[in-house]
Amino acid sequence: MECLWQEAPQSVRQLTEKLQTETSWKRHTVISFLNRLEAKGAIKKCEDSDIYQYIPLISKKEASQAEAKTFYDKVKPNSLLQLISYFSPEQALSEEEQQALLELVESLEEKGRK
Repeated sequence: MECLWQEAPQSVRQLTEKLQTETSWKRHTVISFLNRLEAKGAIKKCEDSDIYQYIPLISKKEASQAEAKTFYDKVKPNSLLQLISYFSPEQALSEEEQQALLELVESLEEKGRK
């Protein structure tokens, strides 16, 4: 998906060339992966002459949110705070991250008041 978010549309050949250096994936593996992404509705295959071109149908933000929800559903913490606390002992939050977390809490408080 990263390759398609960076530049789209792209053909199987283009994607294979880019991914082969990072993953060693062959053409068949790339095609299988693209078929799975298409079945999930994440990408679309467009026929341009004899070559199939692929474009993303979801943004990186949407994909990240879906992954986060999947993770959250698998972990099933008792609360959002418990989920956040899983990560805090491992890694300290930067000042920017702390500020963003405070803003998120304030935003959630405002929504709760309405």
